[in-house]
Amino acid sequence: MIAAPGSHTRTTGMTAAAVAALLLAVLAPGPAGGATPPAVPYDSSFAPLTRIGDQLTRADQLTGHGAPAPFWIPEQP
Repeated sequence: MIAAPGSHTRTTGMTAAAVAALLLAVLAPGPAGGATPPAVPYDSSFAPLTRIGDQLTRADQLTGHGAPAPFWIPEQP
């Protein structure tokens, strides 16, 4: 079979367009559904003040900079 004149140019152009479309589809950013939401800082001001031994705690965080906790602060079980 003999190819028509100019068919090689048309095939090359179509191939280049197909490759460009494929690269654009692969490299384009996807939907934002897979992105993780930004971290929201935890507000521990609503957590009760308790103690473990003689250390003050609030929401599992040590507070008081090592100062001994007063006896009237409830102790965690």
